[in-house]
Amino acid sequence: MKSSKREKGKEKKQNKEGRPTDEVVLTEEAAEMIDEQSAEDKPELTDKKDEKIEKLFDELKQKQDEIGELNNRYLRLLAEFDNYKKRAAKDFERSLDLETEKIISRFLPVADDLSRALLYKESDPEKLYGGIKLVLEKMMQVLKSMDVEPFDSVNQPFDPDLHDALLTRIDPDNKEQIVLEEFEKGYRYKNRVFRHAKVVVSVIE
Repeated sequence: MKSSKREKGKEKKQNKEGRPTDEVVLTEEAAEMIDEQSAEDKPELTDKKDEKIEKLFDELKQKQDEIGELNNRYLRLLAEFDNYKKRAAKDFERSLDLETEKIISRFLPVADDLSRALLYKESDPEKLYGGIKLVLEKMMQVLKSMDVEPFDSVNQPFDPDLHDALLTRIDPDNKEQIVLEEFEKGYRYKNRVFRHAKVVVSVIE
């Protein structure tokens, strides 16, 4: 009887100790199931990762293609702009040449008249004077056609915007700062002073 009680007690003890053992076994089984599930999920995760990487590579290639296209457009625009600058420089140079040719063609007849006038320097001084006067008139006509006109200075008040005073002269008959004489005539170009007149200005003693 005692033996039976001990066995029962031992059995009970084993049962009590066995519960944790059963629980450990269940936990290990659950862990195995989780590992198996994780192992099954790994290919799916890898596939997703590969898809993401592939997508990133596609996007990178697309951006590289866009950059390449933009670079090609930039190079084309740069070449076009360089050609435009060369054409503009040639056009500007040609325009200057044409204007210069126009000016030369206007002054050639003046030079011809002056050459003819000099033929009379000894034989007929009056014709020489008349010829030079004619040349001057023709030259003034040419200048006027180019919007260049002289302005009067003698007996006008001295104006530093129009005149350069080379000398001063005491002249009691005139007021101070009056232009008495003109060494070089002043000219306007399109109503703007192109050349100052070089003059003698009066002063009071």
